[in-house]
Parts: sequence; structure tokens; C-alpha cells
Amino acid sequence: MNPVRTRQPSTLPFAPRETALRFRAGRSEASLTIGGPAPRTPAEWLQAAEERPVDPERRAALLRELGPHWGRLDLPEAARRSRERLEDPATRIVVAGQQPALWGGPLMLAVKALAAIRTARRLEEAGIPAVPIFWVASEDHDVDELWGGLVPHGSSGGIELVPPFPRGRRMLGTLRFEQPMEARIAAVAPLLEGAPAEVEPLYRNSLADGPAEEFVRLLLGLFGGDGLLPVRPEWLRTLSRPLILAELEAPGRLAAQVREQIEALVAHDLPVPIPEPADLPFFWIDEGGARHRVRIEGEGKVRIGGPSGGERSIPELRDEIEANPERVSPDALLRPWIQDSLLQPVATLLGPTELAYQWELGEVYRSRGVPRPVLLPRPRVRVIDEEDAERLEANGISIDSLVPGIRAVDRIPSPRAARLAGELDDLAQPLIERIVAWAEDPENDPALRKRTDRLARRLREDMEKLAAVLPERAAPDVAEARREVGEILERVFPGGREGERSLALLGFLARHGRAGLAAIADVLEPGDGAIVTVVLGSERSGGTRE
Repeated sequence: MNPVRTRQPSTLPFAPRETALRFRAGRSEASLTIGGPAPRTPAEWLQAAEERPVDPERRAALLRELGPHWGRLDLPEAARRSRERLEDPATRIVVAGQQPALWGGPLMLAVKALAAIRTARRLEEAGIPAVPIFWVASEDHDVDELWGGLVPHGSSGGIELVPPFPRGRRMLGTLRFEQPMEARIAAVAPLLEGAPAEVEPLYRNSLADGPAEEFVRLLLGLFGGDGLLPVRPEWLRTLSRPLILAELEAPGRLAAQVREQIEALVAHDLPVPIPEPADLPFFWIDEGGARHRVRIEGEGKVRIGGPSGGERSIPELRDEIEANPERVSPDALLRPWIQDSLLQPVATLLGPTELAYQWELGEVYRSRGVPRPVLLPRPRVRVIDEEDAERLEANGISIDSLVPGIRAVDRIPSPRAARLAGELDDLAQPLIERIVAWAEDPENDPALRKRTDRLARRLREDMEKLAAVLPERAAPDVAEARREVGEILERVFPGGREGERSLALLGFLARHGRAGLAAIADVLEPGDGAIVTVVLGSERSGGTRE
């Protein structure tokens, strides 16, 4: 069995499209105003914690709500200790989150959990007791978010873990599997052949009736031993109710504040994920668990979408929410503020898009007097198999130079193709120049000049097209090297995307085991959102590739 190893991690620069991360990393006066502080040293963290005091009464109310739900889970000892530590308001909360996904989803979800754990430990080192929490966004109704990722397998390229549910507006937390548990684990068994011994029991023990429950169990199985605690928004609906009712009493308030903030983002060429905020930032949940937008409908009235919706007066809707808090759910803009109001985190780990969501809410936090947590761009990970890294370097390609979209033909030049391109240029240019001279000769007939001008332009275009394909089509001398490198690049960037967003956690664990996650955890440093390249060996029996 090959040992898992990591090389010195390489931190890569931001891509041109990652404007939010570059803007925050600049630590300018504007970035601090829009994005808040970016603490790095223990002293800066201590200051950030002091500026975000915890309300003991709100913490106590939070624990009263969460207690029964945590009590029904099989919490590992470290997670139970985290729960107990939260009874002291001096213990701070670090949050990461994502929608639940099949079999743990793409690797990115595990990286988020590891980043929250790592950040909590950094706070502990700075003298601030802290607990990591993972917000499982099970009220989302986008079934595509359940996608489990791609598992490389054999010569087929890979197998997708596709959600077995139709698209619609039903919340992910209400979905239930139709396939029996044993059939589901049997379906992925071929993908786990040769995996480290702990992987199959881990997934078997996480099986549940629905994807949200299953995801929570897997989180605890993987990270509960590090003190991570899960939270689902459904567990906090009673506490969320007064915050949603406050928005109902002031329709359009949050939208106006967000639009004001959007002006500042646009002025700095920053992304705006939600350019048109809704006047009422919450959904109504029907009897089937589907979410429907609530819209203002004239003076003092609202209209609820869906077959069971219809028109209500604002007082009527208020009474329904008072009696049934489980019937409302915040939208993407209200959710972060409610989450932070209830959890009172000192820090939140965010991806580039999530960061932009939060930046739209600056005025919302200021106007409501809720301290916004420190917004930390989560670290990102690019995992490369040790064998693949060695083959890339043998072909003269540094792993530090890899970017999505890179092609083998661009990195492995062909001497033969270069020679043919030179010969083509030597042949074509004199001919084209001579034809151009005919086209420009005033002594020639105008019709001839016109024809020779067209011919010169066609020849030039055809020669340019031929020259463009020569590096790829006239390179038998490097065909094998390019084939090999192309296959490696597809494994690193499936479909041209970063692997952590595509490669399934299930496949990662099957190849690298828990030791692979531990190796990633060792090199994570939250705070700047940079990509860290990690080279891993295989923990599969014999260490061979599927």
C-alpha cells in the first residue's frame, strides 16, 4: 500500500474572473468598508472577537432549540464536547456550509468542513475558544445541488452520482429515497472496490431515508471526531419567525438596502449575484414541501405562488406565520443575516460567490445592529495523484503551472510540427507576396487585380488555418506524450473545471481514504481563498489506478 504524501503546498494566484477574492486580498480602505476586516495574526483575531460579543441570552435560546435535534443524532465524543462548550458564551462559532449532496457530494464540501475545523483551531491557538459548525442548507429547492460528483472509473472516464429526484420546488430536506438502502449501497459498491477498509462502513452507517439526513450522518462520521456540529435551518424555524415577521412588516426594506449596497459593488467592478432583490425576502412552504415566492399585491396584500397559494392580507399572513413557523423559509439574501443573527459566529468560511452574496448585505447588517462575522474566503484544494504529478514533470510540465482549460497540445510542442510550419511559411509567403504585387500593379486589368486580390486573401486565410492545426495534426512525434498528459489533465480538471468542484468525495475516499483528508487538512490555511496544490499517493490495495 503506497503511503499518502504531500509535497510543499504551492499557493496559486487568483484567476482573472475572481475579482471578489482579488479585491479582498488587497486590504484597501474600500475592501475593508465593503468586506469587513481580514484578520491574519492572533492579535487581529482577538480584536475581531472582541468586536463581535456573543449575546448570552441568544446563545441559550439557540442551544434550547438545537438541543433536541442534536440529541437525536449519534454524536461522537468530540462533537458532544463541542455542544457542551457552547454553553459558555465565551466559546465562539466558526461556520461553513453547503447544500446536502449525495454521498457527500464533490470534494469541495469536505474541504469546507475541514476549513471550518482548521479555523476553529487557529482561534484556539490565539486564545479564543471556538467550535466549528456546518450549516446544512436543506431548505434549498435546487435538486441539482444534490449532485454527488464524478467518480473516475476504468476506461469509461467516470461515473456521475446523479440525484434520483425530479426537478421542482420541493426543499431538499423533504425528499425521500425510493430505492432501498441496501440497493443504494450495492449500486456504488463497484466504485469502492479496493478502497481502504474504513470507507464502505462509513457510507453504510450514514444511510438514511432522505439525502439531508444522510448528509448529516456522513458529516458526523467524517468530522464529528474533530468537534464539528451540523445545523439545519429547519431546526431553527421558531427562532427565525420573528426575524421573518419583521421583514413582512417592512416590505421592500431589505431590497432597498441591498440595492444601495449594489451601487458600491458595481462602482468597484465587483460581482452582484442577485441584481434584483425581492421585496419580501422569504418563501411560503406548501403542504408538499415546495417553496413559493411571496409577492406584494397591492396595498396591504400579498400573493403566494403555487396551487395552494393565493391572496392574503398582510395581517392574515402574519397570523399564519405566528401559528406555523415551519411554513416560511428565508431566501438567499435573508438567509445569511438570519443565520448570523441566530448563531452569532465570529467567522464564516465562504467561496467567491458566497462572498459576493454577503457583500450585498452590508447595509442590512449595519441597519439592524447585527455584527457581521469575519468573512473568510475558504481555502481551495487541487488534488493531484503522485503518479500523475511525476508524469507531468517528466513531460516538462510543472504542477504549479496548471490551470483549468490547459491543453496538452499547448504544453508539449512538436519539433516536427514546428519544422513543417516553418516550411509552410517559407513556401507560402513569397507566393502570397507575388500575388499581392499583381493585385496592386496599376498596369494590370482591373478585373485581374480584383481576382488576384481575392486569391491572395483566400490563400492567406487558408494558410493561417493550416498553420493553426499543424501543432495538433502534424505531431506524431509527441502524440503519445500528449495523450498521456491529456488524460492526466482531464483527471485533474474534469470537464475543464477545478477538480474539487467535480470529483466525488466518494471516489476520493475510495482512492485516498481518511488519510487523504488528513493530508489536505494539514495544508489548509483559511483566509485568502487561494488554491493549494496537494500531491497524494493512493491508499487503494496495491496502489493501482482503476
